[in-house]
Amino acid sequence: MTRISVDVDDKLLKAAREELGTDTDAATVTEALRLLFLRRHAADIMAALESAEMDYTGSADAWRYGGGRDFSRLAEDARFERGSLSQVRFRARVRRVDPVTRAAMIGVSWHPGCPVEIDDLRIIEMPHHGFDGEVHRGELMVHQDIARDVVRVFRELFRAGFPIRRMELVERYGGSDDESMAADNTSCFNHRPIERAPERTSNHSYGKAIDLNTVKNPYVLDDTVLPPAGRDHLDRTDVRPGMIVDGDVVVRAFAKYGFEWGGHWTTLKDYQHFEIPRREP
Repeated sequence: MTRISVDVDDKLLKAAREELGTDTDAATVTEALRLLFLRRHAADIMAALESAEMDYTGSADAWRYGGGRDFSRLAEDARFERGSLSQVRFRARVRRVDPVTRAAMIGVSWHPGCPVEIDDLRIIEMPHHGFDGEVHRGELMVHQDIARDVVRVFRELFRAGFPIRRMELVERYGGSDDESMAADNTSCFNHRPIERAPERTSNHSYGKAIDLNTVKNPYVLDDTVLPPAGRDHLDRTDVRPGMIVDGDVVVRAFAKYGFEWGGHWTTLKDYQHFEIPRREP
């Protein structure tokens, strides 16, 4: 291994860490050098990609950013598809909301009067284990204040092999919490009221509440079970993959970064729900 010393402006390094989603200064410099290497060889890489036969039919992600081909994302998706679980590292990317997603949000997951601006939100792209034994890419939209901690939480879940059904932005479900839950989708930001108190705004509206594996971890209040398919998982002693129970790696990981678990609530149980408690003035 070759060791090198570099002098980097502290403000520049901090900005680079936020942009690259890295945890340490050393990791930030390493990733920056890797990207520099790729940039210098971009002509050769693009020539190789242009000469390869590629099928973009039906692939919205291939055209998502700026109207052009997102080769880096396609390459990562291909690596996840062919790589075994032991070969895939957890690498997350935190980015601002792009114009296409912003347009899809307005009137769907974000409405006038929302307590946060879209510019306050971040999209985390990260891998997660699925129930099929494969590694998949997911997207989670959160408030910028908690983005780094959310990455750390899901890194712990990934390393523990905890399976997640899917992780898609709620716009895919037309902003419907019911449809997102029915799909067993893991999500965060969605401007909507609290289920049991429609006059109050949910913490999801602040991008500071996450619902995880919603079918296996339902919302339960008296005879109400949401989503309805969650009735198959009301027996919390019959622990199956993807379920969250007190004291497990999921509850511990979220608690480490200040999240409260709905499974600890007394008037109702929201086993899927983790939130940063909002302190009312």
